[in-house]
Amino acid sequence: MAIVTSPHLAELYHQYVVPLPNALHGKALCVRFTAKDDTHNFFALNLYLDAYTSKKRAAQLNKLVESLEASAHLIVG
Repeated sequence: MAIVTSPHLAELYHQYVVPLPNALHGKALCVRFTAKDDTHNFFALNLYLDAYTSKKRAAQLNKLVESLEASAHLIVG
């Protein structure tokens, strides 16, 4: 699991990996981008949902909802 960013983003934002539950290890990665001037932030989420059962996908999504803070700006890939 990876999120690739450009050097330009590193010039503008501090980047922090958001801790997620162990159940999502290898299935989700979330990075918080905080503007260096502290004016705004956003999150980038890379997510792989289980392809076999809708029950498992729902459980993965519930774990994410429980572990991520509310944000007006979330980019999902």
